[in-house]
Amino acid sequence: MISEDLKKLLTKINSEFDPILIRCIPEKGAELDNCFPLVESKVAANGGDSVLGWHIRESKLLVEAIFHTVWKREDGELIDISPKPVPTKEILFVQDPCASYEGRQIDNIRLNILGNRLVDDLIEVCEASYRLQNKGERAYSTPLL
Repeated sequence: MISEDLKKLLTKINSEFDPILIRCIPEKGAELDNCFPLVESKVAANGGDSVLGWHIRESKLLVEAIFHTVWKREDGELIDISPKPVPTKEILFVQDPCASYEGRQIDNIRLNILGNRLVDDLIEVCEASYRLQNKGERAYSTPLL
């Protein structure tokens, strides 16, 4: 069942799809936070396709959509092959057929679910950090760590 908060986030990202749980099978030796070239290489080596969309994360403070791509196997199953900082068995993912990736970083979409001003401040800090880290040519590189 989709929570009301998640419904609001899906409206904010203008999604026409429901989120689905997909398995995580990370590629050994792959970089963190670099899903786009990783999936492109996987498609070239093993067939299938790249599916753009949003990795959805929910916490007690906010719901967040992270621009992401996953591998679609030739049998149609979607698999997240990108390693995560904290290993996980599955993610919530929503496809976005209107999305395109042109090598440029795209900021997360965040929604305060508490109505708490401190969460608004946290979101503002995240957005300011994103703008700073992705100024000029840095927008086309792996995020700063």
